[in-house]
Amino acid sequence: MISRTVHEFDSTVQTILTGYAASTSTAWCLMNSQICAPASGAKSCGRCCLIVLGWASFIGTPKGHNEFWNLLQRAQESDDWFWSILKASETGLLSAKELAAARSDMSEDRYEQEYECSFEAAIQGAIFATEMKKLRADNRICQLPLDPSESVHTCWDIGKTDATAIWFFQAHGRMIHFVDYYENHHESVAHYAQVLEDKRRERQWRYGRHYGPHDLDNTHWILPGREKIKDVARSLGIDFIIVPRVANKRDAIEAGKNLLSMCWIDAQHCKAGIEVLDNYKTGWDEDHKTWKKAPEHDWASHGADAMMTGACGFSPDYIPPPSDRYARGHNTRRSAWAA
Repeated sequence: MISRTVHEFDSTVQTILTGYAASTSTAWCLMNSQICAPASGAKSCGRCCLIVLGWASFIGTPKGHNEFWNLLQRAQESDDWFWSILKASETGLLSAKELAAARSDMSEDRYEQEYECSFEAAIQGAIFATEMKKLRADNRICQLPLDPSESVHTCWDIGKTDATAIWFFQAHGRMIHFVDYYENHHESVAHYAQVLEDKRRERQWRYGRHYGPHDLDNTHWILPGREKIKDVARSLGIDFIIVPRVANKRDAIEAGKNLLSMCWIDAQHCKAGIEVLDNYKTGWDEDHKTWKKAPEHDWASHGADAMMTGACGFSPDYIPPPSDRYARGHNTRRSAWAA
């Protein structure tokens, strides 16, 4: 996946990273630090060292708006980088007959990704591909104004050894506006409580309900302890509503799909969350030649699970029908999107 050539005599480092669309920026940071830390004339920059003399080439097939996409955006804005997108329909390396044969053997999204270098085509096995495509077609991924009259709710997925993800949203009846997203690793409850407070001050909103997964009833987050996570969180000002575990993951996914079909997402503040939803996928079962039923547990699963926590737990404020508009009370309703 990664190869490199080092010219020892002139200390010039030449690096080629192929399949980079399946990597993260960590791969380049690790590679960079290994090859240039001992070199003379190296400059230190944050976590990485950068060689003064040398070049790096990043090659890959698009897989959505991931780190490879981000790298392309930076290259297009810089005079120091050369970039090129080589579409099969434009290079002339394959005949029209060969391209037609390839198109007939695969889905349109896969053809656009593999042959036309499309970063917009759905990732193979992406669970929310249809919903995300519809969101973009309807221009529901956009700049969203905050409604000062509405509370901001949160839905979470917590991680002890991996990521904790939080979606921030406002409800307008059954319409949901995702207005922010946050994710981090190996942090305590106090850290996320501070994040919530910082965002409240920065964006001038007030909080409503906080929806957490069933494992908030556990007795530790990062370090073992006697107190349950939800009790520690409550002492820090986060009073969680625990969403019961859904026995069948497909039901949670269906609830998530229903929610996405009725939501808007802030393009700027939820950029990382959008990437998560685009990349949440199932793996390919080579033995049975079909997609696996269970989603992959990877970097995208935490944010997707947080969204599904909201889909399975949140119920919009009751809006009575005309015949019941002046009734004195109403029944508590479960999630409007849960199957």
